[in-house]
Amino acid sequence: MKQYILGFLLLLTLTIGMAPNSVFAAEAIDSDGDGVPNDVDQCPHLLEDYDPQYGNNIDGCPADFVPWYDADYDGIQDHVDSCPTVKETHNRFQDEDGCPDLSPVGDVGIADTDGDGFPDYLDLCPTQPETFNGIDDTDGCPDD
Repeated sequence: MKQYILGFLLLLTLTIGMAPNSVFAAEAIDSDGDGVPNDVDQCPHLLEDYDPQYGNNIDGCPADFVPWYDADYDGIQDHVDSCPTVKETHNRFQDEDGCPDLSPVGDVGIADTDGDGFPDYLDLCPTQPETFNGIDDTDGCPDD
């Protein structure tokens, strides 16, 4: 009986080894169809544009792609933030520049008890600071 099992296992091993594509190999997935497999594609959902000015730098991203980065967690990307290391106050006065500012009506400013940049009258959690992590970053509440 041992000889039959040993012979069967040997035959099975040889059959699998002789297959043109191993049964264990999986085809590389390329979600965006740009020819760069997802496992090495830095932008798996954007097409690589193969821009000749960058030579052989095939990273799977278009040449003009700028990844999202926000060092001060104010919700404004650093490449458009005038103050990338200081949070915007989000007081409805020049909120698109990324810099903290006081109320346009004086130098007192608008109350922001928790200091998260959301004025208390808009903040759903005025005593708990917002955690800027990409999840519900517009309600003024910490996220779990």
